[in-house]
Amino acid sequence: MRVDVICRPGCLVTKSRFVDRRLIVDGPADAYFDAVGEFLAAHRHQYVWVVPVTDTDVRGLAHRIDELWASLVFPARRTREVIEAVLEKPAMDRLLRRAGVALPESAAIATAWELIDFGDAVGWPVMLKPVDGVGGGGVTRVRGAEQAVAAMAALGSSYPALMVQAFVPGPVASCQVVYDHGEPLAWATSFKTRTWPGPYGPSSAVTFAPMPGVAEQLPLIGHALGFHGALTLDMIVDERTGQPVVIEVNARPAGIMDRGRRAGVDFAGALRQLLLGARGSTHTRGTRRSFTAGLYPQDLVRCVEERELAPLRDWFGAATLADLPWSDPRVFLSNTRFLLSHLVRRA
Repeated sequence: MRVDVICRPGCLVTKSRFVDRRLIVDGPADAYFDAVGEFLAAHRHQYVWVVPVTDTDVRGLAHRIDELWASLVFPARRTREVIEAVLEKPAMDRLLRRAGVALPESAAIATAWELIDFGDAVGWPVMLKPVDGVGGGGVTRVRGAEQAVAAMAALGSSYPALMVQAFVPGPVASCQVVYDHGEPLAWATSFKTRTWPGPYGPSSAVTFAPMPGVAEQLPLIGHALGFHGALTLDMIVDERTGQPVVIEVNARPAGIMDRGRRAGVDFAGALRQLLLGARGSTHTRGTRRSFTAGLYPQDLVRCVEERELAPLRDWFGAATLADLPWSDPRVFLSNTRFLLSHLVRRA
């Protein structure tokens, strides 16, 4: 099977030995999607599956859904309601809440007074976040009304639209899912063990573990979105109920899916069923084995940047070393150079 990649300059995936052809597109967003559209209009028939792998890709497709090429590769149902949900977090919350998915209370807000009213109604603290943020950027915990004005001013200067969510106490978790037209085929669940950059940033280390309550939520999400492909959920396991609460839906795959095999999840079998339409496969549907994995190089960069040396000892175990991307040498070397640049800067 042939794998081609269309991306911007500097993307790590271009280093991978598993990629057959690389089409690099520079320039502004419109030029990028124009080029992607022209290529897929001419070559779409050559591919079994076209995968949007970044939030920018998915939102770009949503904005161009009236163009045939975009509608053919958009990974969800092509209705106004779903398009709005992909583009804006408040719309996603409304859609999933109607479907019966467990979510925290949330609202789009424009002023500090709206933030205060929300916090007074649901209880402090609350989580303030950009409507179209990615990777935890801009997410702020507001502890009380006295912080509302400063928090809105700080985020409002960088983000055009904001929303607020009720705070849910408990560990932050994620779930990577492969859907076949809304039906979950396989999934892996994990907890955020460490993050970088910042407390609300992406994971730098994760602990895979089975998670009660997830299996019941996944069909509700898949059917509400009509999703087809790989999707990532951010959740909090509410310490008061023990049940997962969805706080973010990302309509694209996540990098930690490659650990699925170690977690006992057969993503390869699920993707085979997705692509070939096979039925009756025996791939594993949920996480079976528990383990903690530091992500390379993020976790080592975090240790350097935050000057926390204790976790370094975990990186010299046989399992951790075996988890490094030895099979993809150029990707490994590129990540290592990134790590070394932080070491040099901190020296």
